[in-house]
Amino acid sequence: MDASASESPAPDATPETGGVPADGAGQTTSGDAGVCAACGAGAVCVEDVVSGGAFITPDDAGQCPPGRVLSPGTPQTCVSPPTYHCATLPAACNTAPGSTAIAHCACAGSLCGSGESCTDVTPSLMKCTLLAP
Repeated sequence: MDASASESPAPDATPETGGVPADGAGQTTSGDAGVCAACGAGAVCVEDVVSGGAFITPDDAGQCPPGRVLSPGTPQTCVSPPTYHCATLPAACNTAPGSTAIAHCACAGSLCGSGESCTDVTPSLMKCTLLAP
């Protein structure tokens, strides 16, 4: 991950709502809005996700501890919310105007940290997933 890039929680989300926008209009799980809209030419939005780790369940009121959000699926667990940041694409990713775009994971997999898997989500968003034990 690019250490100079700033990280932020899911677009339009607060720690209390996690991946759910404050207006409750739906869940942002792999969206390139908010922070990603600021990524300029020659950059890609990177979503960082940690999957796995400690099994934390919501309390009796269905709430997660601070810094955690409910995960979709069954059983519901409390997970760290994804973060998003813009990263400059390596020169190998630059294609001539009008040509087919190169998959970011093929040319910019180094934007993901060691041991993270890379997924091309959209032409402007790549996801780096750390599988925690």
